[in-house]
Amino acid sequence: MGQLQYPQRKEIKGPWILNQEDFENLDNIIEKIDSLLRESLNAEIKQEVYDDPENKNKKEDELQKEIDRAKNSYRYSRREKVIKLISTDGIALSDKTIKGILKDSALTNLKPKKIYINLFYSYNNQFTLQIPSGFSGELEYDIVCYDTKTSDEIKYELEMDGKKKT
Repeated sequence: MGQLQYPQRKEIKGPWILNQEDFENLDNIIEKIDSLLRESLNAEIKQEVYDDPENKNKKEDELQKEIDRAKNSYRYSRREKVIKLISTDGIALSDKTIKGILKDSALTNLKPKKIYINLFYSYNNQFTLQIPSGFSGELEYDIVCYDTKTSDEIKYELEMDGKKKT
């Protein structure tokens, strides 16, 4: 049986005219993607701990301590969630959610040029999305994910669920 393959990086030509409801739906999708990336990071950490030869004979509670220790290590502790709306005059609104930007009183005075979303959970679990306003540019997303199932689920959220909701 065949298998659908989604690209990790995709550019989609515009125009991109999104209203407030579209952005609220996108916010829900981004929250789901954020949750999936955190799950993928946890799976990566767990697998690394279980694969470590030094942990071969450790009991489950000891392995859990190693997992917790790894989560706090520099390699996995750098996490970032940034959503920016950039205006035509270079002013940027930034928040951890799209709804946070939509609620910002400064939004009424801006002419949006682009929205940029970056979710970073280690080098193996990342998502970026850039959406230009109006007729210029291309919508572009890029996914790096340790767990291929999670990566496929993220792509489905973007490609299929996004179509249903907008």
